[in-house]
Amino acid sequence: MPYKLSRNGRSVLVKRGSQWRVLKTHPSRKKALAHLRALKANVKHG
Repeated sequence: MPYKLSRNGRSVLVKRGSQWRVLKTHPSRKKALAHLRALKANVKHG
């Protein structure tokens, strides 16, 4: 599944169907970015 950060940089979004949904909101951009990196490293895409 494709993932990205929200505009405010604190939420990790996942694309489900044609819409982006909030997967998790973090207290800081740094923690959200760490979560995003972990997802991209550990979740198989395609």
